[in-house]
Amino acid sequence: MKDIKLAILQAQAKAARLANVEALKLYFFVGGYISKKPRNVKEHRGADPIGGVGVVE
Repeated sequence: MKDIKLAILQAQAKAARLANVEALKLYFFVGGYISKKPRNVKEHRGADPIGGVGVVE
């Protein structure tokens, strides 16, 4: 019974590590995409405290 529990715990730990790796890959991809994407200054003025991000007046 201990062998089964150990195998389950090891598989869970491995799955968690792999999920973290994939999440980091995604975050780096998104960050790279955002940093390389050209910005239109008229459309992107930063965050509005009310929540209207990128509102054009």
